[in-house]
Amino acid sequence: MQSLGVEPGKYIIAVGRITPEKGFDYLIKAYKQARLDDTKLVIAGGVEAESSYGKELQQLANDANVVFAGFVQGEKLESLYSNARLYVLSSVNEGFPLVLLEAMSYGRDVLVSDIPATHLVELEKEDYFEKANVEDMTSKLRYKICTPSVKRDYDLNQFDWDKIADKVDGIYHSLI
Repeated sequence: MQSLGVEPGKYIIAVGRITPEKGFDYLIKAYKQARLDDTKLVIAGGVEAESSYGKELQQLANDANVVFAGFVQGEKLESLYSNARLYVLSSVNEGFPLVLLEAMSYGRDVLVSDIPATHLVELEKEDYFEKANVEDMTSKLRYKICTPSVKRDYDLNQFDWDKIADKVDGIYHSLI
């Protein structure tokens, strides 16, 4: 974290491949409009074939407290999740969002786009913003950052790998 110039509890984290469907452009615009001077935005993810999108994001983030961490894994990613003030999933299209489960497993407050995939996880109404809507995301970012932070306790039992494996095993054995 020190290498990225961020302090614990003073940054928003977004994690994902740097591709247009992840909606990082909307997130950067909302972050800039929210004017959260004491809170940086950290985007962790590798650039794939969409290198022009990565360049677009860097230009968009010019003169803002946005940190592009690149591809991050292991202890560095754990540290980023553990010390973030807020996790944001800004995707406009998404399969099942494992990064959302990761953020939730660290007890982070979350703000996610209102797409079908994010409703596979039980969240509160105030955890959602209208996808690709910069104004809605801006107001929700301000609200989340200005509200006192508390560690959240999410029920992630349905996503436990051992339980899922047992269910799959049961289904498999019922078919033979």
